Amino acid sequence: MYLRLFLTFFKVSIFTLGGGLAMIPLIQREVVEKKKWIGKEEFLDVIAISNSLPGSIAVNIATPIGYKLSGRLGALFAAMGAVLPPFTVIIMVASVVLSIRDYPVMEAMFKGIRPCVVALIATAVLNLSRAAAINRRTVVIPAAIILAVVLLRIHPVYVVLLAVLVSIVRLWYRKRSDRDDLSEIGS
Repeated sequence: MYLRLFLTFFKVSIFTLGGGLAMIPLIQREVVEKKKWIGKEEFLDVIAISNSLPGSIAVNIATPIGYKLSGRLGALFAAMGAVLPPFTVIIMVASVVLSIRDYPVMEAMFKGIRPCVVALIATAVLNLSRAAAINRRTVVIPAAIILAVVLLRIHPVYVVLLAVLVSIVRLWYRKRSDRDDLSEIGS
């Protein structure tokens, strides 16, 4: 299983341009749809947690999936699979970047890659919005977050912290409400 975890995340990582967010649809296809290691809702939870943690989103996604399937060593092998390709590429690119950065061909190549990355991120958003059960009623929350971040320029960290706080308050209120209901039944 360790080798399967490593190779799965290595494959996703080596064939993804555009960073962690562009990896999400590929990781979803591999671990949710093909291998069925986790379900869509659990994958959505992993992404939510991964986005709120510092570091590479690919590693933050690979680690809990690896841990769930094979414990600490599984987490290590999955994370290493996600890290090794970009690490190798960064070392190679860094060694030649100064000599190629001014070539028009390289500039044109990167301009051509950008729309592809945007499309991959949009695909992930659409797929995950279905799994998140976003509907007409619940679309208010993502819309409000987009407005807060884009128009009001509120830092995403504050949005995540507010979401955590609201979730804790809702859980506390729900537990208190359940306790009150039970005490009324006992009276």
